[in-house]
Amino acid sequence: MQRILVIEDTPGVLENVTDTLSMEGFEVLMANHGLLGLQLAREERPDLILCDIMMPGMDGYEVLSDLQNNSETVSIPFIFMTSKAEAQDIRRGMRLGADDYLPKPFKPEELLAAVRGRLEKQSRLSEQRLRGLSWRLVDAQERERRSIASELHGQIGQVVTGLKIVLGTARRLARSEDALRPLDEALSLVNELTERVTELSVDLRPPMLDKLGLLPALLQHFQRFTVQTQVRVNLRHSSIDQRFLPELETAAFRIVQEALSNVARHTSVMQANVQIWLDDNALSIEIQDEGGGFNLDAALSSAEAIGLYSMHERASDTRDGRSGSVCMHKARIECGGLICGIPCTIYHRSI
Repeated sequence: MQRILVIEDTPGVLENVTDTLSMEGFEVLMANHGLLGLQLAREERPDLILCDIMMPGMDGYEVLSDLQNNSETVSIPFIFMTSKAEAQDIRRGMRLGADDYLPKPFKPEELLAAVRGRLEKQSRLSEQRLRGLSWRLVDAQERERRSIASELHGQIGQVVTGLKIVLGTARRLARSEDALRPLDEALSLVNELTERVTELSVDLRPPMLDKLGLLPALLQHFQRFTVQTQVRVNLRHSSIDQRFLPELETAAFRIVQEALSNVARHTSVMQANVQIWLDDNALSIEIQDEGGGFNLDAALSSAEAIGLYSMHERASDTRDGRSGSVCMHKARIECGGLICGIPCTIYHRSI
């Protein structure tokens, strides 16, 4: 239930506004003077504030100014209710940070229209901020993955290779079986370590994705996936043997990677079908298996559905890149019968 704070010193107006909002399902907090309203705003953090201007003691301008100077209340939408609707009064309120003016006297439908309009706008702004934060988190994660993978493949890989060379030289110089045995064991461990480092590096971020692009990286991933899970991946693709913006290649690769991981974890199928095509400047991805399907809303609300949520967010985020724009439309996740499809449209500009 959305909570609205009403600050009004005229009892009749305060009562009428409160009744109108309460009848529409809002939770209403009441304050008959500015100081009490300021206290309630700080303590209760309402979703919206309706405030009179002309009040004894602390007037509406002072209330708004104080709220704007507090980081915890600065983002609360604020609407003035006032008979002082002269141009200079409106400009003063807007300069202080007011979101709207509601001239007195007003009808109930005018009050509700102003309240709903401001709450809807605030909801859109909050969603945009969350999407921006989501994109920054995903971007930071990918940069960290790239950095760690590069260090594993480069610096640590070089150290392990150097150790292997030293052990190989020592083995060639060994003159007895007793000396050879521990060196052979050490070389075996180093070879295993080399494989583990390579696997970990590719799992974090396949170098092929940055060097050769989406299609080669996916083909490599499908081969490794089949070896690890025994699930065969059938790929159909059209017009994707080219380079796209890095953000698009990363998003598309991660969506496919996570979708196949879900197939391996949650189904017992022996094959999965992946279709990727470019059409009308849109990259579309569809993954199908013969599992039993799932309810999208229930899955997204589950604390264990991190992978599905990650795919959903990657396909929902909007990002204006430095060399172009990447705009990913919300994934349409449909599950019916024995087919689970995850189509996702990603607009792009080719490099």
